[in-house]
Amino acid sequence: MQNPTIDPNIYKPAEVSYLTNESTEFRDQFYTRIKKAPESIEIFLYARDTHEAIRSICDRFQLAPTQAMYLTCIIRDVAVALTYYGDMPQEIQTRLDVPEDKAKQIAQAVTELYDFALEDIKKLQVQTFPDRIKGGPTSSTAPNTGNVVDLRK
Repeated sequence: MQNPTIDPNIYKPAEVSYLTNESTEFRDQFYTRIKKAPESIEIFLYARDTHEAIRSICDRFQLAPTQAMYLTCIIRDVAVALTYYGDMPQEIQTRLDVPEDKAKQIAQAVTELYDFALEDIKKLQVQTFPDRIKGGPTSSTAPNTGNVVDLRK
């Protein structure tokens, strides 16, 4: 069970930036991206189910509150294409200061979390990072290499 003194906003992708040292400009950029994003992504970011699922992932991997906050930031940034999806395991490893294998396991759990909005997240990722996605949105034969997480799985 979570400590009742922990701010529940650490699990809310649309609210977590108020707990971090992210600038007002960053928040403005984020909210602009939400407004331009497909509705499924907006719903994903604000849904209670998302917040509860993030909390569950944090509990499952025994993340400290600060780690949970950073994970929520990563989830948010990938959803609105501020961060490239394939960089998520490395971002998790670096920002949460966890071993590589644990970062990959957390990334896989997060991938399952994206399920509801996955198709729209994929489209946004392709639009934002076309040079990083081999074969474009219809490629089903592109290999999964290095720290790239296959969005199709």
